[in-house]
Amino acid sequence: MNIIQAIEDPGLFRPFFKDPGPWRSWETYLRALFGLPIEDKEKKLFTESTGLEVTPTGRARESFVICGRRSGKSFISAIVAVYLAAFKDWTPYLSPGERGYIFIIAGDKGQAGIIKKYISGLLHGNRILRAMVEKETGEEIRLRNRVTLAVKTSSFRSVRG
Repeated sequence: MNIIQAIEDPGLFRPFFKDPGPWRSWETYLRALFGLPIEDKEKKLFTESTGLEVTPTGRARESFVICGRRSGKSFISAIVAVYLAAFKDWTPYLSPGERGYIFIIAGDKGQAGIIKKYISGLLHGNRILRAMVEKETGEEIRLRNRVTLAVKTSSFRSVRG
């Protein structure tokens, strides 16, 4: 299942999008980010937003998003993090006993708290995902599949690795 299918699935993320209309531009972004086909109706938006004429053919290694306040960046970051933690099998990359970490780096503690609440809400607001939660602390949510979601503030002193 790809991220767009997860967002459109009424048993997964669809209930969290009250009105999917305003989120269509984020869908185009996610298609580009994950190397999914960009439909013809989305190509104009993609070109206007990126300045690129050719759509991506593979997953992006990094992404920079420049958007205004209240544009949905934090929520989409939470969706991407939960999707990667819950639907990607990381075990081939983990040694015995090792945990994988998905970090979201926020600008400050307030923003980190908002994103953490989004992640927690996505996980606890769905019975399938709720069953994956092993332990939750102030900054992290440990899943039963050996993946931990962690929201940290941007600081050269505290974020390492």
